[in-house]
Amino acid sequence: MTIDELERWLAEDSPQRTKLERVREHVAMIRALPDDAYARALRAIKKRVSSPKLAAEVAALIGELAHGRETKPVGASQPEPAPVPWVGTTEDIAEIEAAIAADPDAQGPYTVLGDYWTASGDIRGELIVIGAALAKNPTHKVMRAAWTKLYDEHRRKLWGELAGTIDRILYDVDWYMGFVRACRIPRYGRCAEVVDVLLDDPGPGRFIQRLAIDSDGAEVARVLAKRPRPTLRTLELACFEPSGDLSPLWPSLAHLRTLTIRGKNLALGEIHAPQLERFAIELGTLDNEDELQDLGFLASLWRGDGIPNLRAIALTNCEHTDALCDALVASPIAERLVEIDLREGTMTEAGAALLYTHRDRFPNAQRWNFDLNFLTVEACTRLAALGGEVSTNCQRVTDGNRHAAAYE
Repeated sequence: MTIDELERWLAEDSPQRTKLERVREHVAMIRALPDDAYARALRAIKKRVSSPKLAAEVAALIGELAHGRETKPVGASQPEPAPVPWVGTTEDIAEIEAAIAADPDAQGPYTVLGDYWTASGDIRGELIVIGAALAKNPTHKVMRAAWTKLYDEHRRKLWGELAGTIDRILYDVDWYMGFVRACRIPRYGRCAEVVDVLLDDPGPGRFIQRLAIDSDGAEVARVLAKRPRPTLRTLELACFEPSGDLSPLWPSLAHLRTLTIRGKNLALGEIHAPQLERFAIELGTLDNEDELQDLGFLASLWRGDGIPNLRAIALTNCEHTDALCDALVASPIAERLVEIDLREGTMTEAGAALLYTHRDRFPNAQRWNFDLNFLTVEACTRLAALGGEVSTNCQRVTDGNRHAAAYE
């Protein structure tokens, strides 16, 4: 039987169960097809036997077809990727990965990668097949069970040497089309190593969109800087090391939309994130009070030339919030901002007066948050005149010393 004949009878108007049984009769023949014809056969099977009731059996059949098959890379043409900078895992699949990186929510390029891996006898192809079924129906019991079984059996293939501990390291894991789409890494002594395994080698999270890391921010920044991260949209970093240098980050974050940083002794360098819309920094106490006083590490933020799309800013838990207000009203980013969050700091009447006096510098501001500062009733009344939604809840009363509301 040729591949054309296989595609022809799979396209006939007959029950999908009948088609599945007939394919089973020709496993040896299909397994022996040339690489490009074999990839066509897999696509035809998945297209013509697509009933959710048969999904688990189809996945098992595809695994049977791939078992013991030795192949060379599939020579079929690949979709033209969008011009997103990307360093592929291997040369053979670089173009497919670039297509995924250009649109990480589109399922088509993942399916092409799954076909390639299945044709190559790589179990990750079956993970993509099951992932595609779960993308259509996340609660499908049979497919959930198939996913769990396959994951448990091939954990080391996915995670390498960290396979034995990875399930204790990652939280809030969201899988999509066979890859980790989002996760959180809590405080852990080897955070940077985990990120390297997650994103690069073996890289089950190479197309990650949302990543939160609760420690070792400076080391993690160096790992992220190894290559472009075109699918990363939301990043949370905690950085409480003695030297919190995050400056290596920026070249890898061209497509980032939301960035949240918690830490102290931060060094941001020249911020360049052209798609960044929301930027939040929760400050801890600094070892150097003079550095905190002049807020010099925020100089690039105040210039704003590297963040043309910034619309929301949060600078919270700051020991010198009045100084933030002074810098903010003088910054060119003021006129772009829709949301401004200065809660949990040390803001006084002086900061409130600055914002009120220069309220015309914020023509687009719609939401303000000044909760948990040191504002008097009169200052809160003045801030209410800024327009939009203004929150001044839970103001604190000074006993002569003012400190940020939360500490590392």
